[in-house]
Amino acid sequence: MSWRTGALTSVAVLIAGGQALWAQSFEYEARRDGFHIYTATVYTGYSSLALPNANFNYLLGAVPTGGDVLTGGSLSLGWTHFGPRSSFSIIYNPSYQGFVQNSQWNALNHSLSLNFNRKLGSKWALTLSGAGAVNSLYQSMFTPSTLSNAAAVPATFDELASAMLSGRFTNDQLAGVLTGSPGLGSPDQAALYGNKVLSGSLSSSLSYTHSRRFSLRFGASANRYQVLNGQGTGAAQAVVPRSTGGSATAGMTYSLTPQTDFGLDATSTRTSSVIQDVYMSRAMVSLARRIGNRWFMQGRGGPAWITPLRQTYQLPQGTQYAFGGSLGYKTSIQSLMATVDRSPADTYGTAAGYTLSVGGTYRRHRPGSPWTLSGSVQQQRMRGTIYEELDGWVATAIVSRVLGFHNSMQFTYTYLKSSGTYLGSPRDIEVHTGQVAFVWAERPPR
Repeated sequence: MSWRTGALTSVAVLIAGGQALWAQSFEYEARRDGFHIYTATVYTGYSSLALPNANFNYLLGAVPTGGDVLTGGSLSLGWTHFGPRSSFSIIYNPSYQGFVQNSQWNALNHSLSLNFNRKLGSKWALTLSGAGAVNSLYQSMFTPSTLSNAAAVPATFDELASAMLSGRFTNDQLAGVLTGSPGLGSPDQAALYGNKVLSGSLSSSLSYTHSRRFSLRFGASANRYQVLNGQGTGAAQAVVPRSTGGSATAGMTYSLTPQTDFGLDATSTRTSSVIQDVYMSRAMVSLARRIGNRWFMQGRGGPAWITPLRQTYQLPQGTQYAFGGSLGYKTSIQSLMATVDRSPADTYGTAAGYTLSVGGTYRRHRPGSPWTLSGSVQQQRMRGTIYEELDGWVATAIVSRVLGFHNSMQFTYTYLKSSGTYLGSPRDIEVHTGQVAFVWAERPPR
């Protein structure tokens, strides 16, 4: 896998981060350095939004409940440069979403991504990335998860298993997806931030491969979430008008056998908001196993500690626990992946006692076939002394078909539900959205 091929990971991810999820289904090869218009998309669809609890209106403003027809379009354009040992790309995605009956909810969205990769000798590799986005609630529903993007990367079983289980990247595209800067992408976005959100992140990773059995990894990241006024919604009405965070991590992996890996990771995260300013540290031990040449799994767990610098509400004290797991299945035709993670506190600064996140994705594409089927589900559950409960779900199903040399069609259905009670205030929203999109691509899919 060359740097020239792998450097366009950010292109596929950011195209998918716009309205054209279709781009997850295919691999693109770089043709030249310079400026590109990668895709252009137009779509139409139908959406139905319900607020089972009317008190939720104060956060979202004048919400157009009921059904409506939506239309829109997006572009993906950018600039890339490739060298023998490094690559750089900058990708911009503008998109517009309009409603026929409720034009006050029309939205112009933006996302920008920068990625830099560099091989430092034969054993070291460096990745730097940054991302920023202004997304409405509906746009966020069509933003694929990191797990979905990883499943769409053309990779062998060994490449995917090594990347997911031990952080060893022999596929440059997987490295870009799994170490790049994430966006908001939370099923609880509506309940926490309302309709319009500004998100930004920076991340860096450095890896050292001593041998086939032993490797080290280091990373650092920073993020920012901020509510934007819109549709009568004031930032002061949101749970957390703004939050800032940063983290540092270090880890190692040692192969006990060709099929079994042992790992150690230490992470320290600081999250600051109007509600709290806290450090959360954890130490995790992991054991991963490959089963044949199709299945892989990993379990991880360890102690965690919350150290408050400032807190409005009492956070859990003493030693907490964190755990997680991954499961994957990969063939040349289909892939299936699932993850679960439990962590004390939360990344938004809302004084949660713990956060439980579950995700899964499935993708099926037979080589040579014009059809691709994919789907994903995400759940996020937050609990604590000031949360009676807060649960968010997002489920997406996608069917896409190549129509010609540059054109394709995609059918997408997305369901979102976020409900719970925070500080005595009910928060409940449910959205069904279906759409058909037509996509023009600069390069035909492989």
